[in-house]
Amino acid sequence: MVQAMIIMTMYCVTQLTDHEKEGLARLYKIFGDNKGFGFCGGLCSFGAKLSDCDEVYPGIYVGNDKVARRKAVLKQLGITHVINSAEGREMGQVDTGPDFYRDVGIHYLGIGIMDMPNVRISLYFELASNFIQKALESKGSTSELTSNFIQKALENKGSTSELASNFIQKALESKGSTSELTFNFIQKALESKGHDNHGKVLVHCMMGLSRSPTIVMAFLIMKRGLTAELALRTVKSHREVRPNDGFLLQLLELEDNVKARQIG
Repeated sequence: MVQAMIIMTMYCVTQLTDHEKEGLARLYKIFGDNKGFGFCGGLCSFGAKLSDCDEVYPGIYVGNDKVARRKAVLKQLGITHVINSAEGREMGQVDTGPDFYRDVGIHYLGIGIMDMPNVRISLYFELASNFIQKALESKGSTSELTSNFIQKALENKGSTSELASNFIQKALESKGSTSELTFNFIQKALESKGHDNHGKVLVHCMMGLSRSPTIVMAFLIMKRGLTAELALRTVKSHREVRPNDGFLLQLLELEDNVKARQIG
């Protein structure tokens, strides 16, 4: 549970190199527009209603402040980690924190930035990407393990496994008091599908349009080797997103830096 405080480092987007202009032009085509929104990504830019969250990459969800506050929903989705990329109490920010999720055992990372092109969101790319990677590698719900154990016990024969099978079978057939509790527990375990026993992460901001998808795209560039263009296409194929131009430029810069390290 790590918190990153707000740093309003200015990022100039007015004087662009030809390389940066070409990069933005490629990304604009994905949005279907020839001109950038410039200042703030996503606000009043879409006619379609956005869902509260969408899985944009296996185990990674992008969402808004509403779903981030619905802890029961997060547990149903199998969310084990949350990145709040809009942490704070100002307008356009979401005031949660590690204590908010402590009772449901969800790990938390807070990044307090505003959705403005002059904000250096790239300062948090490595921190957030490492957090996401750790989340995906962590263990998720144990329901699948329980389900597999019970299923195998029911299918096996002989010695200890047969005793376990008989015990479970009797529990399933019995009713009332303690046995009913056992029945309910086993039934839920058998019905559950699990989540490959891996962690899942929700990356959210206020609307799930600019800050949070930028963080996810940075992860895809740094940890999955995608280009900025492919990362944007990947996320946008599952959710309507529109990072502001400053964030897009920083993703292009990240792509260049990753390529340079690979060559060097």
